[in-house]
Amino acid sequence: MNLSDLQAGDDLREERRRWQDKIEALLLSVAAITSTVRRVLEETEPTAGELHEAMLSLRGQLVELLRTEGVTLFGKCGEQVDPATHSIWKKESSPVPLDHVVAVENEGVMWQGRVLQRAKVIVSNGSSSGGSFEEKSTLQELKQVKT
Repeated sequence: MNLSDLQAGDDLREERRRWQDKIEALLLSVAAITSTVRRVLEETEPTAGELHEAMLSLRGQLVELLRTEGVTLFGKCGEQVDPATHSIWKKESSPVPLDHVVAVENEGVMWQGRVLQRAKVIVSNGSSSGGSFEEKSTLQELKQVKT
């Protein structure tokens, strides 16, 4: 093996790294759009008819596109916070147990076994305020699109 062979190998590795970075950026962009659509759906009443159905369809298509490419979206209400996968956006009073997710602002993104983006979440500070955790979880589940 000569010097030019080593240089060619280094060039290929660098080119592969650049493509990997571009793919990751694209996947993160699609995941961000998917999170935005989820938030719109959570704030839109199902009685909004065609708009709600169109947004539901769009989110389903985006989630399927990401799944096809091996991307996993994560971050659910009620789960315990894990610093490796969650980024705490803020803490608030909630009947949800201490250090459990109350709401998800942006879903986390995992690709090829690596966390590309931690889930941006609102977390319970452990103090209660109105309504039971079960009532709020059921309401959240009714609004949440199954992915």
